Amino acid sequence: MKLSVADDRAGLVKVFFHLRAEDGWPPVGTESLWARPVSADVVELDNTPFFARGVSCGDHVRVVPEDDGTLTAVDVVEWSQRCTVRVVPFRAGPLRGDRQRVPDEFATVGVSGEGIEQYSIVALDIPPTANLAAVKRLLRDGVERGWWDYEESNVGEAWADAVQTRAEHRRAVDEESPRSSIDQRNGLQGLDRNSVGRGRAGGYGALMSDARVLLPRVAPAVAGVSSRAVGELLDRLERQELECHSLMVVRRGRVVAEGWWTPFSAGRPHLLYSLTKSFTAVAVGLAIADGVLSLDDRVVDVLPEHVPADVSQQGRRVTVHHLLSMTSGHGTDSLGEAWELEPGDLVKGFLRVPFTEAEGSTHVYDNATTGVLARMVERVTGRGLPELLDERLFGPMGVDHAEWDRVAGGAAFGFHGLHLTTEAVAAFGEVLRREGRWGERQLVPRDWVRLATREHVETRAAEVGGGEADSLRGYGYQFWLSQHGYRGEGNNGQMCVVVPEHGLVVAVTAAVNSTQPVLDAVWECLLPGLGHGDSARDDEALAERLRRLSLAPVRGAAARGRSVEAKLDAAAANSPLADGTRVNVDPVGGGWRLRFGSSFTVEAGHGEWRESSPLGRPIVATGAWQGDTFVADLYVVTTPHRVRLVVDAEARVAVASWNTVPLTTPDLIVHLRSPLMTRPDVA
Repeated sequence: MKLSVADDRAGLVKVFFHLRAEDGWPPVGTESLWARPVSADVVELDNTPFFARGVSCGDHVRVVPEDDGTLTAVDVVEWSQRCTVRVVPFRAGPLRGDRQRVPDEFATVGVSGEGIEQYSIVALDIPPTANLAAVKRLLRDGVERGWWDYEESNVGEAWADAVQTRAEHRRAVDEESPRSSIDQRNGLQGLDRNSVGRGRAGGYGALMSDARVLLPRVAPAVAGVSSRAVGELLDRLERQELECHSLMVVRRGRVVAEGWWTPFSAGRPHLLYSLTKSFTAVAVGLAIADGVLSLDDRVVDVLPEHVPADVSQQGRRVTVHHLLSMTSGHGTDSLGEAWELEPGDLVKGFLRVPFTEAEGSTHVYDNATTGVLARMVERVTGRGLPELLDERLFGPMGVDHAEWDRVAGGAAFGFHGLHLTTEAVAAFGEVLRREGRWGERQLVPRDWVRLATREHVETRAAEVGGGEADSLRGYGYQFWLSQHGYRGEGNNGQMCVVVPEHGLVVAVTAAVNSTQPVLDAVWECLLPGLGHGDSARDDEALAERLRRLSLAPVRGAAARGRSVEAKLDAAAANSPLADGTRVNVDPVGGGWRLRFGSSFTVEAGHGEWRESSPLGRPIVATGAWQGDTFVADLYVVTTPHRVRLVVDAEARVAVASWNTVPLTTPDLIVHLRSPLMTRPDVA
């Protein structure tokens, strides 16, 4: 194929990008860009896109000819390293929508821009030689001052790395001009910075979205990821009936695929269970870097008031290293026995449980070790574990929604209980992949990340995971080694998988009995798809599929007007509700109101989910009549858990059961109360 040259501009051709609208944006279905032929089916873009995502001026793009002779862009074959950012000046703000004043401002930091009058949009073309930190600071300053909003359309790892403090930015601008031209014209020194929004990356709809975005987005092909490979991963999960709640794939710092199975959603934090341990390990690393803790420090020295009078000699020898690697010498997980021995003092209970193996010799998965580490970190830093991580990790990352389950007295478990959004988990994985860096800040010491994520002890078939392939790769400091890379992992399939050699991070939340099938899908479906992209149509098809992910509502009839009252039979073990609880099912608004005695009431939808927060925390429910039986699923939607309620209308008997029993308590009411404290009986 030979590319025909357009007559309008010497040596250039027009290339058409077909766009898919999301939430009414972009306002056009096709965008044409000038390009210079490079080879038989590749062109180099010659101007900056206003609407097409994942491309920049100078990119090499593969094209195919249509029947009418026009050229359609298929995928990016080589990125120019230029970034594209769209800016929308606020019509009601100081710029009064004047798009020309946007490029005037950015010219001071080496950036050019083109405007489109009809939509008041300016597309910034940011060369790799520009001071990216200064550009980002100017963008954010403009948002805070009410000048504009912006969207990162196509950015790379260097952009994510670029961070500049406000003082550094102001000094840089002052060297060019004592005061910004917009400041001079509008007198904005006293503007209330809390009265306007913040810029963010994301899709077209993100221009006016309030969601906090931590990582930039690109089409899979731009990052060298096969969208078909991601589709094969989804196919595998569906065939094996693995209940996933969310999936996010990040390649070299950019999100290429993300999806949430309704009723789970992007902005809602999810219980991470033992993935929490990896965050506690980071807190230990921070304390060691600060010089207030060391790997050789003994529990009995750091927490002397928690030492039982009859502590064994081995108990006296247990160190931070033993706790991190779970080699303290207990023969089984000591948590339950430790709490039975000392409900008010886990550390003392841990030291009272008999040690049956020599310390440092054998790995035994032991939740209590991480609980002890949390108390040691709090002692030497003088900060609660959540507060320390907020200040040193989450805050600098932009994570403002970390939530913790707590025990009596208010302390975080340490080994469990952290709730984060999927993107926050993925961003944590990116910090690890970059060996502790976030932007230009070294949040976690590089040496600590390397130390924590390498093997310190072999793992055995009897351990968590049942001897499956990725459970036998060894254990680091609160991280599991994997066939590829390493991971933090929590009960029921909460995972942060990091594969440094492929620049890959995969974050998953789920309700599965084993993580191995999910990991197998990543290794066998996704990894072979790295290094090459598919067509733009394939990327669009994947994006559409990810948008439509959903768990199945309860099947059956609405039977409008039908009510039932029953008593709960809690004879089966681990019932979510107390025996004899009165259950009322009454129709309301095309769904049902479910009343559980005087304890709480929720609504359930028919063919949809309805959300309630009867005791402070959300529960999402769907239901249907199946003959003379009413069936409802009640999702504790911040966790992997849901309750199946079955009401026999003829017998007037109800039964409730968990899909997987929560590890802290089966009592549903405890999981719905706010603030969250699922073990108020222990400290």
